[in-house]
Parts: sequence; structure tokens; C-alpha cells
Amino acid sequence: CAGINSTREIVIGSNSTTTIGKGSDTCFINATAGLYSFIPGYAWFYSQNQTGGINRWNTFRNRAIALKVGDDTQIILPYIGLYEVILGGSCALTSSNQNINMYVNGALYINSAIYINGSVGWTSIGFVALVDTSSINTYVQFAMAGSIITQNSPGIMCTVKYISAL
Repeated sequence: CAGINSTREIVIGSNSTTTIGKGSDTCFINATAGLYSFIPGYAWFYSQNQTGGINRWNTFRNRAIALKVGDDTQIILPYIGLYEVILGGSCALTSSNQNINMYVNGALYINSAIYINGSVGWTSIGFVALVDTSSINTYVQFAMAGSIITQNSPGIMCTVKYISAL
């Protein structure tokens, strides 16, 4: 039996139990241990052409996690809970030893250095961060040093996955 206002919900129970759902986009099996699965939100973004400053994103694919309407620099985390944020790809440095900073609600969260052995040119970058949000619509932004150049191809990808509620 699905919830009254729920959508895309699967509920499996037995004749001897009363089984209720867990809400939209869920699957619940009323087993002895109570198996429960939540289909999390996710998003894949790719960087627009950019040199320095706050990075701008294009949405490649998303479900529940999206860019802020009217501001393609803010990735909105819509739920309270734990998210995995992965940044990776290629960028060019016009001077060696630069930084990419990740901000959560405007506060510095990660300062990640990029090195190319003292030289300049194209390099691969990447890091993984866990962001634990305590409020809805928390946002993530990335700032890149002025000497870091990104473009669509080869590009920088950002993957954001909702992992679990608190």
C-alpha cells in the first residue's frame, strides 16, 4: 500500500502485517529486519568556458539536485543529509601551483592545490568531498585561481550524489 500523496513508491508487505510506505521515490520491504531503500538525488555538471573566479556549470543530467535558478555557479543541495561531491577532469594552468576552492554556503570548505611540477599547461585534477548539510537548499560553489583555464572539451565534471539523511 503506497502513501496517499506519494509517487514512484514500491511497498511490499505480508498478509500478517500492516505495511506503510516511506514516501515518494522509495522502496520498502516489510521483512523481519525491515529492508529499506531510498533512491537518492544526483547531478552531473560540466564546466562552462571559464578563466579564474567562480566556476559556472552546465547541467548534463540531474534528479532533485540542480543549479540555482538564475545562478549557474551555485549547486543546490535540496535535502538535509550527507552528499558526495566529486570534481575531476582537465584544466590548463598559465602559471604553476594554483588552487581550486570549494565553498559551502559561502564559507571555504576545501582549498585544493594543483601542481604541474613547476611548469604550465594542461593537467588533470580531482578530489572527493563529503558535505554534511543541516539545512535545506545548502549551496556549493567552486572558485578557481585566475590562471586556471577550463573549457567544455576537455572539461571539468562535477558529480553530486545524495547519500543519506541524518
